[in-house]
Amino acid sequence: MVSVVVMFSVVIPVVVMFGAIITVVVMFGAIITVVAMFGAIITVVVMFGAIKAVVVMFGAIIAVVAIVVFGGVVSVVTVDAMLGT
Repeated sequence: MVSVVVMFSVVIPVVVMFGAIITVVVMFGAIITVVAMFGAIITVVVMFGAIKAVVVMFGAIIAVVAIVVFGGVVSVVTVDAMLGT
């Protein structure tokens, strides 16, 4: 009977220790999840950067088109004025 009690008194701390180790592992899991979440946030930020780049590119294209169209109109008006039509 005494040996059973001694055995339990040894087993219970070991079980508690395993519980503590599992808690630490779960905590690491939580930390990794947080890190992964930060990774996701950074990805979103980078994606916004890419969207902004696309918007800027569209702006550049629109500017080029506007310059070409405006230049075309000006040249036509100038030629018309020169021809006196």
